[in-house]
Amino acid sequence: MLCDLSEASALEQWKVVTDNVMGGLSTGAIGHASGNTALFSGAVSLENNGGFASMRYGGQLSSLVGFSGFKLSVEGDGKTYQFRAHTKSAERGHAFKHDFATTPGEDLEIDLPFADFILSAHGQLKPEAGKLDPADIHQLSFLIAGGQAGEFALKIRRIEAYR
Repeated sequence: MLCDLSEASALEQWKVVTDNVMGGLSTGAIGHASGNTALFSGAVSLENNGGFASMRYGGQLSSLVGFSGFKLSVEGDGKTYQFRAHTKSAERGHAFKHDFATTPGEDLEIDLPFADFILSAHGQLKPEAGKLDPADIHQLSFLIAGGQAGEFALKIRRIEAYR
């Protein structure tokens, strides 16, 4: 188990980052929802060259060496999200990403193999950059982007690594 979000105190390790850092108007918040889940919610605005909201984990991660990928336990709203692995060796603004689709109100268990993550640099894919190295991962995040304007809500129960 990397992150068990069933306790409200676990949310202290997370912070919201939106397109406000570059003049955008998107909003985001992290709260505790019913059913012992974290709730990442807000509204994505495409105005002022905006278009994203994210929540980033700032806690200490266990070593991921020997694991094959991440397993997410989530409930979505029908939108597509990114789960991102930030590495020590990547430049600022670069992260390995894996998209996942949600179905409104449906509990999902999603396996995201490390081999399927692709480097993204400021929204541009860089598949030639190589594969995600589990030994290099130091931060995790969820992101909503891709022109999906409007309100969003993603419930997150836990994040695990699997072999």
